[in-house]
Amino acid sequence: MRKIKSFFSFLTGFFILSLVVLPASAYDFVDIPEGVYQIDAKLSCYVNAMGGVEFGAPLLVSCRLDVLSDGSKTITLFFTKSQVTIYGITCDTFIDVSPAYVTENNGVESGTLGYYDADGTLITDGVNYTLSDDTAENSRQEQVHYVDSLTFPIDYESDTYSLTLFVNSNVMGTQFTADGYAATLTVDWSSVSEEFTGPSANSSEEGSALGNGDGDNSSADGSFSGETTDNVESMDGLNIHHADSDSSTENDTGDSSLSNASSSYSSYLAFFKEPLLLSVATIATALIVFGVVLVLLGRRKKVNDKSKNQ
Repeated sequence: MRKIKSFFSFLTGFFILSLVVLPASAYDFVDIPEGVYQIDAKLSCYVNAMGGVEFGAPLLVSCRLDVLSDGSKTITLFFTKSQVTIYGITCDTFIDVSPAYVTENNGVESGTLGYYDADGTLITDGVNYTLSDDTAENSRQEQVHYVDSLTFPIDYESDTYSLTLFVNSNVMGTQFTADGYAATLTVDWSSVSEEFTGPSANSSEEGSALGNGDGDNSSADGSFSGETTDNVESMDGLNIHHADSDSSTENDTGDSSLSNASSSYSSYLAFFKEPLLLSVATIATALIVFGVVLVLLGRRKKVNDKSKNQ
């Protein structure tokens, strides 16, 4: 019994040491050398109304970190068009810089792309984006080019960064801001990899130093086929601007655009960021539990032996 306890004590110590050593092998934020890197990141654009909807996670495909010779860094997020389900209805979602109906949400105009610095100030200078070659359908049943990459500078280390962006769909859209529904980017700096395997930016248009977009996305006949007649709908306490609703349009009706998306839309794939670390943590936890059980059994045996001797 003593040898078994010693063996499992050794294994437990080894795996606990591994938990400490593995993260330490990654680059520190200030020590990342010049180059282009793959880095794990997650985007959350969560709305706690409508039963709770996560718009951001399905849109983000991958993340690239660029480090220049002077140590300055930029992050590029690669997006796709995707889907969310609200009350059993599938909505096609995408990031839009030119919604037809522009308003303000907490002082930020619809379509604005930007990030917040360490002091919470919204920055749009130095922000670049590309638009997709393919299109997504808005609530007017128009085909529009969506944002497929967003690049912005990183000048301070943090696990999370706040963004502002407009998530549009074939139903409705809203501007995510730091003071409203937040767009939060979570970056795992320990995951920096020298091999970037993400998509290249296949763009048809590009913008920089962004403010708001107010491009004309009108259909050829100027018709509006969305199912709502108001610019703003209140649902479960959420005031949300309908995607591309036109203030001059009143009492329009038509076929609902709440239809299932085509198979070309990407599905949301969940994955673990640190599979090796998680495996080691699981094994170490199991060994610790097993070791505790052995200790308890050993103590129980001693008590039993003592009782027999008496």
